[in-house]
Amino acid sequence: MDEQAIVSMEEVTYVRDGFVLGPLNISIPKGYVTAVVGPNGSGKSTLFQMLLGLCNPSTGQITLDGQLLTNECKEQYKQEIGYLPELPWAHESYMRGKEKVSFYKSVFSNWNSTYYEQLREKLQIDDQLRLDKMSKGMRRKLDFIIALAHEPNLLLLDEPSSGLDPLAWKEMIEILHQYMEQEERSIVISSHIVEEVRRLADYILFVHQGKIVGFFEKDELFNKWCAYIIFDREISEQQLYGLPGVRKIEIERGGTYTIVTSEALAVEQWLQEQRLQSVTRTALDLDEILFYLIQPQKSQEV
Repeated sequence: MDEQAIVSMEEVTYVRDGFVLGPLNISIPKGYVTAVVGPNGSGKSTLFQMLLGLCNPSTGQITLDGQLLTNECKEQYKQEIGYLPELPWAHESYMRGKEKVSFYKSVFSNWNSTYYEQLREKLQIDDQLRLDKMSKGMRRKLDFIIALAHEPNLLLLDEPSSGLDPLAWKEMIEILHQYMEQEERSIVISSHIVEEVRRLADYILFVHQGKIVGFFEKDELFNKWCAYIIFDREISEQQLYGLPGVRKIEIERGGTYTIVTSEALAVEQWLQEQRLQSVTRTALDLDEILFYLIQPQKSQEV
């Protein structure tokens, strides 16, 4: 068990209706923001549901902040988790915002009413309105505040910026930065928006078809995954395929090569040794990195 992990999974699988998630073996570090990135249907929501205790893994074990997740301790650890679902719960639509808040206040023993009011005023929420009369953005902000008001140690955010205008999302990012000022707190966020991940995440977990295909520190990831355009008539294709981390080579007439690599520093060292000048060096986006992670190690386009 990793004492520095907020979430640890050992041989965790979940099987339902033909979909298989796992086996998952991962330790998510405590005190950081980890983004879970992957296509729709890759298992992100199921992963959140297991962490919330809404579904049990078919095999394996989950440890949350050093405590083994069991049916007996679910209610206890839920007190330490805040959750923002991707979509609002339809059955709550008839309620007023204040009524929903009262319910969650009764559920969480460490609910902070002062903190709730501070956030409500900052985000300009009228909690006297019925939920179905609120704008999509206002309802999203209310759910966000509810997820935070009991000051959880672990915050799960599923597509948090959905339905928000840029100003509202900027305000929420400021709140999240303040939330993370306490070093023991952690966030796991599911998002497909590149800028959202870049601004918030410290670590990135890539998932595809129920499998983990990569787990990286964010800055290291973007420094290592790059595309180079090189012009040299004397260079050979065989030399390029011998470079570390090569994922793709495109060859154009006139001796122009485009190389995609997951080992940028090693490639740059080789370029210097060969006294070659790369025309451009471009960091890949998240969706491009995910594409290459799920492809064979090398491919070639001529």
